[in-house]
Amino acid sequence: MTPIGQVRQFLAEWRRRARSRADLSKFDHRDLQDLGMSRCDADGEVRKPFWRS
Repeated sequence: MTPIGQVRQFLAEWRRRARSRADLSKFDHRDLQDLGMSRCDADGEVRKPFWRS
């Protein structure tokens, strides 16, 4: 993969994480329970910066 391709891949992954975490912040208790997560777990994930997995 070219360096430009690698940068694009990183940016796409960072956008995906940011969107996923934004979506997760909107889930209610029941949704989180279905995922096997607590509100505390979700809040911890939502607070992570987009560059951290």
